[in-house]
Amino acid sequence: MKEIRGREDIMTQDTGENRSARLDLTQMAEFSRSGPVKKDLMRSGQTDLVLVCFESGQGIPPHREPYAVQFLVLSGEGTIFSGDDEYQVETGHLVAVAANGVRGIRCRTRMTILGIRHVERMDQSCRE
Repeated sequence: MKEIRGREDIMTQDTGENRSARLDLTQMAEFSRSGPVKKDLMRSGQTDLVLVCFESGQGIPPHREPYAVQFLVLSGEGTIFSGDDEYQVETGHLVAVAANGVRGIRCRTRMTILGIRHVERMDQSCRE
């Protein structure tokens, strides 16, 4: 059985590699009292997977970003802001935010979230 160690074991199309892996996100979770811990897990085409871990009381203030994102709560409880809406969330909940929409997170308990970002990237052949 293949052991997953970190980002180098993840499939990425940006480098031309075609590797696959099984990730244990609970094993990859890391927390810090100084602030949220973000880990870039995978970049494939226009989709990025990001693991974000929060201690109780931590969060990310509401702000705008140019990309659409879905937040999947892997563990914990809190509030996710999407546009003008506030969603009370817990393990298993999914919240979607449109591109250019306001998003933010506030945790009531220790929380782990998988962020699925949809980022438009320029085709490298168009850069010349």
